[in-house]
Amino acid sequence: MESRLKVSGNPVHLMLFMLPMGLFVTAVIFDLFHLMGGPALLAMAGYWQVVGGLFGAGIAGLAGILDLLFLQAGTRARRFAIAHGLINGGVLAMFAVIWLVRVGDPARAAGPGVLIFEVLALVLGGLAAWLAGELVDGVPAEGEAQPVTLRGRTVRALGALVSVR
Repeated sequence: MESRLKVSGNPVHLMLFMLPMGLFVTAVIFDLFHLMGGPALLAMAGYWQVVGGLFGAGIAGLAGILDLLFLQAGTRARRFAIAHGLINGGVLAMFAVIWLVRVGDPARAAGPGVLIFEVLALVLGGLAAWLAGELVDGVPAEGEAQPVTLRGRTVRALGALVSVR
């Protein structure tokens, strides 16, 4: 898949995707350390990491939508891009719920249940990142020979899960 929005030949969407994922991972680490007895500052820092991640994910999503608009309908690349976008949208919604739960607490702390929900959101974010890697590196263009590697079989199996008409 060829991205339409680039800076110095590099796809902008992939560059923007890394910032919110890093912020979300950092939030989970801060929350974990806070729950293990760390200072209240860690809870507040984790909260602000979530807020920054939400803004960053929104901007990355706009770049992803722009790339999606230029993909040919009915192709494996488009199906993968849609699956990637839907999963990332779910991750964004999950962290929005986490933010809403934490905004009501003056300490902005995450309890054990919120931490588990954050970890689940990160796992889904990892799946979305893997799909992005498959999309950029592993999905052949229409008419190209199918890869014979495990990666190619995995790509075909996941591509069959999402169908767009």
